[in-house]
Amino acid sequence: MDSNIVRGTCILMCPDQEIEMRQREGLIHVLEARRDGGGRGTRLTADRRKMVKMYTRSAAGKDLLQPDLLRPPPILRRTINYLLSSVVAESETPWTTVYHFVEDRLRAINQDMVVQQIPPHMSTNILEPIVRFYAYASYRLCEEPIDNFDPHLNSTQLNNSLKHLLVCYDSDEKQDEISVTRDQMEALYGLLHLGNVEALYRLLSIKSHSGSQSRTVLKMSLAHFCNDYVTVFRQLRHLSPLLCCVAALHVPQIRRKTLSVMNSAYSSKNLRYSLSKLTSLLLFANDEDAAEECKYYGLSVDEDGVHFLKGTFDNSTKERPPKKFKFLDENLTNISLPDILLCVDPDS
Repeated sequence: MDSNIVRGTCILMCPDQEIEMRQREGLIHVLEARRDGGGRGTRLTADRRKMVKMYTRSAAGKDLLQPDLLRPPPILRRTINYLLSSVVAESETPWTTVYHFVEDRLRAINQDMVVQQIPPHMSTNILEPIVRFYAYASYRLCEEPIDNFDPHLNSTQLNNSLKHLLVCYDSDEKQDEISVTRDQMEALYGLLHLGNVEALYRLLSIKSHSGSQSRTVLKMSLAHFCNDYVTVFRQLRHLSPLLCCVAALHVPQIRRKTLSVMNSAYSSKNLRYSLSKLTSLLLFANDEDAAEECKYYGLSVDEDGVHFLKGTFDNSTKERPPKKFKFLDENLTNISLPDILLCVDPDS
C-alpha cells in the first residue's frame, strides 16, 4: 500500500518547471518579483528566492503526482515559515494583496500534503500555522468590502484546515495532558462553534489544565448554550489575542441575542437601563455605539438610558457585521505578526 504513495523530491519552495512557466506566461506575483528594476517591459521578473508554488487544479490529476513537483514535509514547513514571517510582514503592499497571495500558496501546501498522504504526526506542525493565518485574517479583514475579502471562503478554508488538524490529533493514541499548542487549536475549534453540542462535548473530553485557553472557551460555550451572554462577554477578555480574533466574529450575534433577552427581562413602562452599563457589559467602544445598536433593533434610547419594553425589539432585523475592537487592536500591535502565526500566543 505504501508503495503507491508518491513522495515529493522538490527541495525548493517553487519547482523550477513552474518558475520557468510562470515567467514565460507573465504570472509572477508582485510579492515574488525582483525589486532591482530587472523587469522585462511591463512584465515582472522572478526573484527565485521569493517564488512559491501556486495552487492549481489539474483536470486529470496526473500533474499532481509528479515527485519533482511535490515538496516533502520539511520544505513545506520551510515554505510556511517564509510566508508567515517575511511575506505577512510586508509593509509596502496592501494587506489584502498579501492575504490573497498567502492564501493561495497555503492551499498549494495543503494540496502537496494531501497528495503525498503525509502522516498525522508530520502534518500537525504544518496545519497549525495555516489555521492561525485564517483565524487572524478573519478578524483583520472583517471590515473590508466583499470585493477585497470573502469571509465565507476564508471561513471554509479555516474550518477545513482545522478539521484536518483535529483528525491528526485524534489519531495520536497518547492520553497524556494535551500540549499548549493543541490546547490553542482545541480552544479555537470551540470558539468557531460556540454553544454547539458536539464542540462542547469535545472540549469536555480533552485533558487540559484548569487555566488553559480551552477551559476558558468551555466556560464561554457552556454559558452561550445556557443563554448566559453576560458570562460570555466577561470570559472573552481572558482570551489570547488570536482566540479573541475568532471570538470577535460572534459578538454581533451575541449582542443581538442579549438585547433581545434583556428587552423581555427588563421590560418596564417607567424604568430605563443605564446606557453606560450596557456599553461596558456588551463591550461597546462608547455609549454612542451602544445607543446606535439599540436603535438599530428598534429599542428606544434617551438621556436616561435604554427603554426596554416587550414587543419593541425588531426580530426581523439581521445582526450587524463584525467590527474591530480597540482593545484587541492594541493587544495585537504589541505582538509581532510572525509570533502570532508561527508560535503560540504569549498569553495562551
